[in-house]
This record gives sequence, C-alpha cells and structure tokens, in this order.
Amino acid sequence: PGKACGHAPAVAAPPQHPLSPAVAGQCAGPAHGATLSLRLTLGRWEGGEEQGGAGQDCKGSGLWGISQCWRGVVQQQVQRFLEAAGQAPDLAERYCRLYQRLRGATEELFGQQAAFVLALGQGFAGALLQLSFLTALHVSEQFARYLDVQIQELRRAAGSTGPLERLQQFLEPFVVFSGLELAHTFEHFYRHYLGDRLLTQGPSWLEGGIVEQIGLCFPSRFPQDMLSNLAESEELQRQFCLFQLQEQDKRLLELD
Repeated sequence: PGKACGHAPAVAAPPQHPLSPAVAGQCAGPAHGATLSLRLTLGRWEGGEEQGGAGQDCKGSGLWGISQCWRGVVQQQVQRFLEAAGQAPDLAERYCRLYQRLRGATEELFGQQAAFVLALGQGFAGALLQLSFLTALHVSEQFARYLDVQIQELRRAAGSTGPLERLQQFLEPFVVFSGLELAHTFEHFYRHYLGDRLLTQGPSWLEGGIVEQIGLCFPSRFPQDMLSNLAESEELQRQFCLFQLQEQDKRLLELD
C-alpha cells in the first residue's frame, strides 16, 4: 500500500447536503514527482445514506491529471441529471441548483484554483454537447425562458440591495454555453424574449449588463445588435427633437 498523500485528503460532506463530495487519494512511488492515483466520487445523499452518483478512477500526474479527472466526474453527474430531468418543466431552475452544488463541491475540495474552476465548466460543456438536437432545442428554450423570468424579477426589484451580485449569480451557470452548438439555439430563443422585454418595458441597464456577462454565448451577436440599434434609434430621436426645437426658435425669432 502506498503512503497517504498529504495534498489530496479524504473529504466527506455531512449527509444533510444534497450532494456529498469525497476524494480519496494515495501516492505511489518516490516522493519527488510521484504519480497520483485518485478515486473521485460525487454521491447523492438522502436520509443519511449514499444513493449513488458519478465516480471515476483517476491516474494522472500532477494538477492537470487531477483536474481532468474532476472534469470527468462533473460531466458524468451533469449527463445523469440531463437524462433524468431533460424534459422537466423546472429544468433550468434545477440545472442552476446543480451548478451551484458542483461549484460548491469544487471549492470545498480544491479551493479557488483556476484549473478546477475551468474543469467544472468543461464538465458541464461536455455533458451539454451530448444532447440530441431536439433535446437541445427544448433545453435552450427552457434556459431562455428562465432567464427572462429572472430578469423581469430583477427589474421589479430595482432599488433593492445587491442587484449586480444577483445578476452575476443567476448568469454564471450559463457561461458554459460559450463555444457550444447549443449557444446558437439559446441565442435564438433569448433574442425573442429580449425583444418582448424591450417592446413592453423599454431598455434597461440590466440588458447591457447581461450582454457583458454572457456575450460570448451569443455567437451571432443578435442581442448586442438589438441593443446597439435601439440605442442608436434613441439617439437619432433625441437629435430630431432637438432639431425641431431649434427650428421653432428660428421661426419665433423671425416673427419677432
């Protein structure tokens, strides 16, 4: 048996959490440049007993190997979720909860190391890539509708504390769409909801903030162009009103 590795301790979350991460590791070989062999598991806890979850045997050298192992664990967990809840009416809400749980597990196990935050996003992206075309359409529409509800709630809560923090929090799970084929269908549905909001409620700083946060999720840049065209239209309208006032002043001066 190998010597217990000090930098990869066993971690087990208390059973009251919906998801309980655990990492067990052993080092084999010399202390310098040792190869790390890991068994990473992410189980679901209900009633104090583990009900099963994603697991992966990891044999990697150094940080990169462990992060890739974690990526695989996350991808398995997300794929299982999408298979079970892909047609659920509250899919987007449950997806966001899963993201927050897995992000919390990542921070608990590995801290704020960029390699593991990246592995988290890659795991989600890998699972979303496995969706069939029809399922991807359904998922994209659900995500766009969920964001529309969240944005309207945030607009109604204007003046309350922490709107930027809330905006970043509910947008973060969707950043992983960047670069995926899913981003095209997501953008298609998102721009329709955006158009409805602009027609019924007018522009808002929130819309620009969203584009800044998840602009890479809009490969055709339709939302950006819509907001840019609206701003240009408002500027032209302002200039036209100013021109009309100047013309009235000229006529009044001529009458005098």
